[in-house]
Amino acid sequence: MREGYRRVVFCTPATRDLCAVMLADSAHIAEKDAEYLARHMKSFVAPLYRQPDVAELMKHVVAVPYNEPWEVVPGVRATFVDAGHILGSASVVLECTENGRTTRLVFSADVGRRGLPIIRDAQPPAGADVPIYIDSPLAIDATTVFVMHPDAFDRGEDLVNAVRDLFHFDLVHYTRDVTESKALNAQRTPMVIIAASGMAESGRILHHLAHGASDSRNTILIVGFQAEHTLGRRIVERRPTLSILGDDVPLHARVEVLNGYSAHADRRELAARLDAVRAGGTKAPPVWLVHGEPPSQARSLPACAVPATGWRCRPLATARPCESP
Repeated sequence: MREGYRRVVFCTPATRDLCAVMLADSAHIAEKDAEYLARHMKSFVAPLYRQPDVAELMKHVVAVPYNEPWEVVPGVRATFVDAGHILGSASVVLECTENGRTTRLVFSADVGRRGLPIIRDAQPPAGADVPIYIDSPLAIDATTVFVMHPDAFDRGEDLVNAVRDLFHFDLVHYTRDVTESKALNAQRTPMVIIAASGMAESGRILHHLAHGASDSRNTILIVGFQAEHTLGRRIVERRPTLSILGDDVPLHARVEVLNGYSAHADRRELAARLDAVRAGGTKAPPVWLVHGEPPSQARSLPACAVPATGWRCRPLATARPCESP
């Protein structure tokens, strides 16, 4: 305003009211500090703005409630959504239409923590979260089996109780058709492709890796165990070159491994299970370690032998069972 701006300023109603008092207060302090230094013949910096500038600003402020779209200029529509930070804080969703094509842009400054007193939790902006493609006929069929068996779900999970349809929502797309799958490799917009194939040894994941592993903008996310001598393990090991469908493909994509997605009990959970199996028995039965690679089995032995369990375990390769004391 001090430099001549005289057009509309959009904000939420609470932001407008906070600005009225906070900007006036900061202008008053800056003016008084400058006057004090000037009276005492000391150097000072002129205030960035003064109280008349704040008064002029407030004439141009238009308050728009959350979740109420409005046209900023022709072809640009904006919506405020609650950012959950301070009173009136907002993220901005812009829908820009040009030549018949609409692009959605989401901008946000600070986003607040969940569960704060008084202030509501942040509202996620809709329609700009990244699309998810389930690109595997087997995964689609397996998902259908999940839908058929809600009786087997854990009803202690909030998500299971709160969400009516766990496997169908606006962002997820099931691509059973081969043509649809191939079309994904031609897209240049952000997306998540789930094309699971155990160890990345077969199926559509090979075609996506062949197209995308060499691009440093991509991320290959590994969320399960990858056995030795598989393509999945070579990706985990970040080999510089991958052999995919008979071609050598340089690995430039970022590789991330999420071991926490394992569905298997860890060694302490297994030890606790052994305790439960033994409870009430006169003698602990023999137990062999039959799963996992030998180095992992060897690392499991100390956990099986901790005093809390009283078990002494041996890998199957030794042909000797775990022993109870």
